[in-house]
Amino acid sequence: MPLFTFVLEFDGGTHISQFRAASVVRAVHEYGGQLLRDKAVAKMPTRRRLSEAFSAKKRVQRVCRAISEETGRGTIAQTPQSMVEKLNRILIGWANYFCLGAVSKAYSAVDVHTRRRLRRWLCDKYEEARPGYKRFPEATLHSVYGLVQLPHRTASLPWASA
Repeated sequence: MPLFTFVLEFDGGTHISQFRAASVVRAVHEYGGQLLRDKAVAKMPTRRRLSEAFSAKKRVQRVCRAISEETGRGTIAQTPQSMVEKLNRILIGWANYFCLGAVSKAYSAVDVHTRRRLRRWLCDKYEEARPGYKRFPEATLHSVYGLVQLPHRTASLPWASA
């Protein structure tokens, strides 16, 4: 089998992989907070290279930590509207930065975490028993309080319909 060389050049340097025909080589690099996963697929008679971006696990954990800090017990004196505005700013900013590639799992994880933390914050504010799914269901968080839903934002992106 012939030996192929796959060269990936990016701002931080160059990565070279060698592989045999009909095999798949994966190289993963972090660039600008996203992981770039490059797949080199070599099958006779055609060869192709796929490159996709996905959110790094540490970046998802970082935004979840920021949401947890914003919804801590020390912030109960704020109004629910101001809290949701802060959370929406964090979510939309993070989602706009990580909008390319396979982000739906990351969006779902952050969205679930945000709903859980906001529900917990509302239960603490109004002295309700946790977890508060009956008093603050998902539909209420999004329609009444105006919390942004990240998984539904990907459908409105211009390249989502391509």
